[in-house]
Amino acid sequence: RETGSFVIRIRARNLTTTGSYNVNLECLFPVASPDAVPLTCGTRSSGRIEAPGVVDLFTFTGQANQIVSLALASTGGFATSGNLSSAELVLLAPSGTAVATLRSNSQANVVLPQSGMYVIRVSARTLAVVGSYNVNLECLFPAASPDAVALAFGTLAGGRMEGPGGVDLF
Repeated sequence: RETGSFVIRIRARNLTTTGSYNVNLECLFPVASPDAVPLTCGTRSSGRIEAPGVVDLFTFTGQANQIVSLALASTGGFATSGNLSSAELVLLAPSGTAVATLRSNSQANVVLPQSGMYVIRVSARTLAVVGSYNVNLECLFPAASPDAVALAFGTLAGGRMEGPGGVDLF
């Protein structure tokens, strides 16, 4: 990988179409862009894609073979299913490899392949839609998120979802 100045060339695919566009540049590794939001286990964070082409970044530190749960919920503007108008979350390992992809209103458990800083990239699936969303990060194993509640056999426990994308652990 080289350092130095790079050129970004933008053109119409057919070389005859005209129109406006947005360009967004985000640093991922070894250091994420300064506007990346740090997450910890048991965190639900809200975000909003304000303009076409905008990408939001979140970071967290994970350990190899740790199991985490990620949830992405549309809270306005994005489709609530995985179609082209939905929000998209991509989890990137410290190596830069995509580990998981989620679309609006979905959840997945992920075994982290290596130790280090992970980046969560959230955008509109087509980069043309704007809207708001919630991202939830829960740690499952080897240690559960600090907000996990101990539950004994034969007991009843109540709970309350405080917002879209919320997750409770017992």
